[in-house]
Amino acid sequence: MAAPRPRRATPDSRREIPILLALLLTAGAVGGPARALLPVYLERDLAWAPPAIAALAAARLFAGAVSAPLGGALAASAGPRRTLRLGLAGLPIAALLFLTPAAPALALLLLSAGLADGLQSTGSQTYLVARAGRATIGLTTGAFYVGNTLGGALGNLAAGALLTGWGFAGVGWAGLAAGLLVFVAAAALPAADGGPTARRPALAGALAGYRPLLGSPLVRQLALLRFLSTCAWGAATFLWPLLIARLSGGPAAAALFGTVSLTLAVVAQLGVGRLIDATGPGAPAAVLAGLGPLLAVLSALALAAGSLPALFLAGVAGTAAAWSLSGAVLPLVRAVAPADQAGQIVGLLHLLWSLAMLAGTLLAGGLVAVSPALPFWVAALLGLPAALAARRLRRALRPA
Repeated sequence: MAAPRPRRATPDSRREIPILLALLLTAGAVGGPARALLPVYLERDLAWAPPAIAALAAARLFAGAVSAPLGGALAASAGPRRTLRLGLAGLPIAALLFLTPAAPALALLLLSAGLADGLQSTGSQTYLVARAGRATIGLTTGAFYVGNTLGGALGNLAAGALLTGWGFAGVGWAGLAAGLLVFVAAAALPAADGGPTARRPALAGALAGYRPLLGSPLVRQLALLRFLSTCAWGAATFLWPLLIARLSGGPAAAALFGTVSLTLAVVAQLGVGRLIDATGPGAPAAVLAGLGPLLAVLSALALAAGSLPALFLAGVAGTAAAWSLSGAVLPLVRAVAPADQAGQIVGLLHLLWSLAMLAGTLLAGGLVAVSPALPFWVAALLGLPAALAARRLRRALRPA
C-alpha cells in the first residue's frame, strides 16, 4: 500500500498549545472530584446501593461514547475550539451532582455531563491534532494525557481538604464556581482554523462524512488497533491491582503498584512521545502493540506460578506500554486523516475507546471468577490482531 500523501505541516504556536494544555490541566482538576468522589457521595449521603451507583457510572461513560461521533462532526463543521467549549460546559453541570439529592434530577445531570465529556474529548484532541507542530506532536500528546491525569489528582487533593470543613456541598459549590471560570477562560483559546471565513461543511455533511471514512483501509486499521488494544487494557487494568492484592494478602502492594506503574507510565509516555517526533508514529506504535499480548501472557504465567514479583513487574511494564500506545494514537490520526476530517476520526476512536473499556472491564469481571489467568489469555488473543493492525499502519506510513 502506498504511503498517504504528506499533510501540510502546521508550525508550532507560541500560545495555542500551552493555553490548551493549561486549560485541560485545570479542567481535569475541576472535573476530577465528580468522577472519583461521586460514588462516595451517593453511598454515604444518599444511601444508594452499589449496583445503582455502578449503573450510573456506566451511564455516564455510555453517554460520552454516544456523543463522541457528534463531537467529531461538530469539530469539522463548527471548529474544534467551539466543540471544546461546549464540552467544558459539562464541568459546572457535573459539580451540581453534589448539590442534587433527587435521583431523577441527578441522573439527568449525570447524563448531560456524560454527553459533554464526549464533546470535550473530541474537541480537545482535534484541536491538538490541528495545531501541534509535526516535529512535536508526540511530546505534546504525551503532555496532553499526563496533564489531564495530573489535574484530576490535584482536584481530588483539593476536594479532600474541602470535605473536611464543608462536606460534599462545599465540593459542589467550589466545583460550580471553578467550572464556570474554566468555561469562560476557554474564550482565550485561539481558533484552530483559518478564522471565521474558513470554509467548513455543514453539520449534516460532517456526519455523513463518517461513511467514506469507514471505507478507508488506514482508518479501519487504526480503529481496529484502538478498539482491541483498549479492550485488552480495560481487562488488565481492572485485574492487576485486584490480583496483586490477592497474592500479597493485603492492599498495600496494590497501592504500591498504582504509584509505581503510574509514575513509570508518565515517564514512558513522554519518552515515547519524543521518539515519535523523531521517527514518526508507525514504528513505535507497532512495537508497543506487539508488547501487549506478550505482557498479557507473562501476567497469566505469573498467576499460574503464584509469583507476586512477576505479576507486579508485568503489570508495571504493561501499564507503561498501554499509556505509551495511547500517546501514539493522535500522531497516527494526524498521519492518516484525510484533509479536514481529523475531527470525525477522533470522534470515531473515542466512541470505540469507551465501548472497549466497558467491554474489557465486563469481560475481566466475568472471566476472573472462572480462572484468574483466563482474562489475560483472552487479552493476549485480543492483542494479536491489534498488533497486526499496527504493523499494517507502519508499512503504509513508511516513506516510499
